[in-house]
Amino acid sequence: SIPKKKDTSKKTEIEILTVEEQKKYIAATSCTKYRPMLLLALFTGMRRGELLALTWDNVDLKKGTIYVKESMRRIRKYNTDGTYTSELQFKGPKTVNGNREIPITKDVIKMLKEHQIEQDSSKNALNLVFPNGNYNPHHPDDVIRIQKAVCKRAGIPYKTFHALRHTFATRLVEAGKDVKTISKLLGHSDISITLNTYIHDTTESKQDAVNTLSNMFKI
Repeated sequence: SIPKKKDTSKKTEIEILTVEEQKKYIAATSCTKYRPMLLLALFTGMRRGELLALTWDNVDLKKGTIYVKESMRRIRKYNTDGTYTSELQFKGPKTVNGNREIPITKDVIKMLKEHQIEQDSSKNALNLVFPNGNYNPHHPDDVIRIQKAVCKRAGIPYKTFHALRHTFATRLVEAGKDVKTISKLLGHSDISITLNTYIHDTTESKQDAVNTLSNMFKI
């Protein structure tokens, strides 16, 4: 039988931090050395793999721009007996849109400058922005442990690291920023992905939309 086509029109339930949770989360990061990585995720919407693969070559602190060119992924290598081993690989984005430029704020620039100064560049052979303690790439599972610890310290329910990306996008939507710009920042391959994920129509939003015309034109 022919498989049913996946319905992409349905809104995806996403996990985000509320404004209050976000404030508590930001405050809780002050107690961890991973603060720069966590806050960069929260203020750029970068994916976990993109952050772990980020090198200083792709961070322009003078211009205030981050260039997303690679992502770190866990690749399975299968043996002839069916067993497999996994290794971490740096690869380019899956789509053209994934390769993008993200502007960063003055506060983020200051934070990254301080973070760079604290690193020992002579040991950072891969020039990673967020290496582990031995200046090797972080394993993705490390980030899960870090995230759980910060949520616990913040006194909020556990939210996945990917929730930081969703939170970034949701705050921009709430601020009334245009969807095309948000889609570009997130590196979505199609604006419809952004629309289906983050734009939720309600009775109130529809009423507000038509009220706009009433406020502009009196009849």
